[in-house]
Amino acid sequence: MKRILNIFIVLVFIKTMVFAQAPLAFKYQAVARDASGNMITNRNVNVRVGIRDFSISGTVVFQESHAVTTNSFGIININIGNGTLTQGSFSAINWGNGAKFIELEIDLGNGYISIGTSQLLSVPYALYAANGPQGPQGIQGMQGVQGPQGAQGPQGLTGAQGSAGATGNTGPQGLQGPQGNTGANGISILWLGTFNSPPLSPNLNEAYYDSSQKKSLVWNGSAWQILAQDGAPGPVGPKGSNMFSVFQYVNSALEDITDTTDIVVYSVGSWMVLPSANAVAKGKVIAFTKEGVGGTNPISLVYLAARGSDLIMNGSTPNGSTPGQVIMFGNMYSWHHQMIVSDGVSKWYVISF
Repeated sequence: MKRILNIFIVLVFIKTMVFAQAPLAFKYQAVARDASGNMITNRNVNVRVGIRDFSISGTVVFQESHAVTTNSFGIININIGNGTLTQGSFSAINWGNGAKFIELEIDLGNGYISIGTSQLLSVPYALYAANGPQGPQGIQGMQGVQGPQGAQGPQGLTGAQGSAGATGNTGPQGLQGPQGNTGANGISILWLGTFNSPPLSPNLNEAYYDSSQKKSLVWNGSAWQILAQDGAPGPVGPKGSNMFSVFQYVNSALEDITDTTDIVVYSVGSWMVLPSANAVAKGKVIAFTKEGVGGTNPISLVYLAARGSDLIMNGSTPNGSTPGQVIMFGNMYSWHHQMIVSDGVSKWYVISF
């Protein structure tokens, strides 16, 4: 029958932590005894250590193994965190979050046997500080003595040119300066008139206009100097347009006058119907004249009718008529000419009759 070993575990926390920078490891010590209570001394054993989270059966967050030799008192000394890693990460253990339980297994040659799990009632300070809750803010220390003045640093680079500031207000009017010295009298000119050749025996500052040279000259005591001269003639302007450029010849008893007609030449007595006043530009003039020369053969019964417009003569519509009225020119001789002008809206005005 296999002999069952009861190993009594004594957990000893050593005040001196083994770390180069926290967290790294902490010391763990146990005493191994057999079922009879005798110490297992001076013997090679394999030990496996696991850290469980929150409870005895909690998740194993870290596990490692150690090959150790018990001493003459059966004591096992290991540094938890420096063994051969088999699960998890020692640095990832959150020591400040919940309870932690340590499980110990031993292998005397027939495989690992769990010999117990117990709660870690105290967490090594350096490991807890790495991820424990932050403590309250400490009281601010006293103000230290001011250190000596440091050496002046090198000159910094010149900054960029700033933008121009706003224009300031206009300053007050300055005091008037002193009166300057009176200048010398100018030279007066004696004007002689207009000639086509220089006057004989001129005196100083006598002047004249030379019509042949188109220049004004003054005698300086030894020669004639130019005071002014006529400018060159300007260019000839463009030829003006002819006021009466569109003719309409009337030789029938009824004729419509077009809105582009400027002058009407008629040879027989006729009814001539004007375009509407708003069909032409304001100021449009139409002239009427009889064909032929001489005044011994008059043309009788020449009429003007205004289509939809007032025909105004001497400030009123003739004979009290309404728009569309008729004006009779009567017996027309060759020296009789008439002109009418439109207001561009609703009226034709007779400006000669």
